Amino acid sequence: MREQVLALGLALTVLAAGFALADTAAGRALGDAVASVLAAVAAPILRLLEPGLQQIGTELRSPAGWAVRVSEVCDGHGLVISLVAALVALPSAGRKRVQRLALGLVAIQLFNLLRIVTLALTLDRAPGAFDLVHAGVFPYLTVALLALCLLPLRRALQLVAWSLPLVLLWLSFADSLAAVFVPPANLFLSVLAILMVPY
Repeated sequence: MREQVLALGLALTVLAAGFALADTAAGRALGDAVASVLAAVAAPILRLLEPGLQQIGTELRSPAGWAVRVSEVCDGHGLVISLVAALVALPSAGRKRVQRLALGLVAIQLFNLLRIVTLALTLDRAPGAFDLVHAGVFPYLTVALLALCLLPLRRALQLVAWSLPLVLLWLSFADSLAAVFVPPANLFLSVLAILMVPY
């Protein structure tokens, strides 16, 4: 029991420190750089289906009038931080942790690329479904991705199956439930950012 409490404390510490660091100037610069690379890779893929598509910085603009901006939020830093926090909490050998981290980093960026392309195509072909795909389908796929990066395949698939009803329930009440947690989360991150500023 003591080991589990320590593991949970370590994971929460990594989460807090990771998100605080991501909110620093260096963290934002890294996020912008990753977003730029993702936009540059997504553009030629989208041009196969939308030949007139233009890339202007991190914005992908179609001649049909729609546009997608690959922001620093698309860099996957939240997934990477969550992956690292889970890896330090789960019992496994050091070498296995490093392998899972390396595979997870690659998987997260491929997932981000798939997400950008899919959202752009959804905006082009079925704009009415954009919010559902963006706020419903991809958060669920995010759970699946982290489960597959962290757990044995059978357990990961079980978690993915069990989480589907929760995701459907969450979608029904997401705005009202999330609103409760936003102010304390912002306050917590602001305090951490202040504490981590070097004097």
